[in-house]
Amino acid sequence: MGLDLKALCVREKTNLESFASKIVAIDAYNAIYQFLSIIRGPDGLPLTDYSGKITSHITGLFYRNINFLSLGIKPVYVFDGKPPSLKSAEIERRKQIKKEATIKYENAISQGRYEDAKKYAQQTSILRDEMVEDSKRLLSLFGIPSVNAPSEGEATAAHMTMTGQAHVSASQDFDSLLFGAKKLVRNFTNSGKRKLPNRNTTIEVEPEIIDLVKTLDSLA
Repeated sequence: MGLDLKALCVREKTNLESFASKIVAIDAYNAIYQFLSIIRGPDGLPLTDYSGKITSHITGLFYRNINFLSLGIKPVYVFDGKPPSLKSAEIERRKQIKKEATIKYENAISQGRYEDAKKYAQQTSILRDEMVEDSKRLLSLFGIPSVNAPSEGEATAAHMTMTGQAHVSASQDFDSLLFGAKKLVRNFTNSGKRKLPNRNTTIEVEPEIIDLVKTLDSLA
C-alpha cells in the first residue's frame, strides 16, 4: 500500500547493467502506473492512438523492455490479483484523490496553467482491465513472462526472491520488504533523466537497491 520506509532502509546506488543475466520480478501494476503517469503531452493528456485509445503504458513497456533485454536483464512482470479486503479503504481513498486531481486539472487547463495541469493529470491515471490485457499481450510478444499473483503482486514478487526464482523484486513501493523480499530495487523502471515539476531543471534518477538483511542489521 505504499508505506514510506525510506528513512529505515539501507539504500545503495546501482545501475541497470548490474542486473545483467539476473531475473528481476517487477511489480507490474506499479510500473504501468508510472508509465501512465509520466508519459504525457505538454497539456497533461496521455498518449493515444488514432482511435483515442490510451497508449502511454504500451510505449513505456515497449522502450523500457527493449533496454532491459539489450542489457541481458531477465524481467518477469508480476500482476496483481484480487486485492485483500483490508485494502478497501485505501482503494477508496485513492479514488477520491483522483477525483480531486481531475477537478484541479480541469481548472488549471482553463486558466492556462499547463505545468500545474500536467502535475495534476499525473494523479488521475486509471489502470483499466483492457490496459492490463494489452500489457500482457505486448510482454508475450517480447517473450517476457508474466505471473498472475493470487492477490498483491508485491507479495508474490517477494516470494520469488525468497525461493530463488528471482534475484530481486522491483517496485517503487517498500511493501516487498514487509513481505520478506531478500532484495528490492527502486527506480528500476523509471531510471534516467526526469524534469522536476514547475522547474526548468532535470535530475538523473538512478536505481537503488535495498538488501533486507543489511537493513535489519542496521536497526538491531
